[in-house]
Amino acid sequence: MFSLCYLPTAGRLTITVIKARNLKAMDITGASGGTLSDGAFSCGSRVGSYEVSVRRLLAYICIYPHRPLLLVASTDPYVKVSMMCDGRRLKKRKTSTKRNTLNPVYNEAIVFDVPPESIDQIHLSIAVMDYDRIGHNEIIGVCQVGNTAERLGRDHWSEMLSYPRKPIAHWHSLVEHRQFCPLQSHPGGLARCGLCCC
Repeated sequence: MFSLCYLPTAGRLTITVIKARNLKAMDITGASGGTLSDGAFSCGSRVGSYEVSVRRLLAYICIYPHRPLLLVASTDPYVKVSMMCDGRRLKKRKTSTKRNTLNPVYNEAIVFDVPPESIDQIHLSIAVMDYDRIGHNEIIGVCQVGNTAERLGRDHWSEMLSYPRKPIAHWHSLVEHRQFCPLQSHPGGLARCGLCCC
């Protein structure tokens, strides 16, 4: 959920990232050193195996000699907001990283300077990312708001312009990067597509 507010006299566009819920789990216990693949793990004196399917992890139980250890799948999400114009990223900002949660609460404002004559030419690309200490941060999902966006993204933008100086909040669904990115054939979908701030 995020709110949009535009102040035409000041030429200031504010997006307040409020919270997210039910994010896709990307790590076991958060801040992982990378993406897991099928294989085996060692846990105390026991050895077990795990299986990873579509990078959705729920929980794995390792048995120690005297107590079970529950490893919970989670993510370390942050939100990256890019101001786009004609397929080019003009500016980007990001929120703080919330550790080990699938339901982060941010309440953080991100401000862009946008003159009134340019407001119809730009759009915002919002990507929820998973922070990883080692390797690349992963894209959990993306959405877009602006005149060129589809459905709710366009409606939210129009409502913001209709009610200047008033924050307008809506929930937005995230889509996978590959569904959103026109460069779907790129391995891993990590090319700069100009739409999703990757």
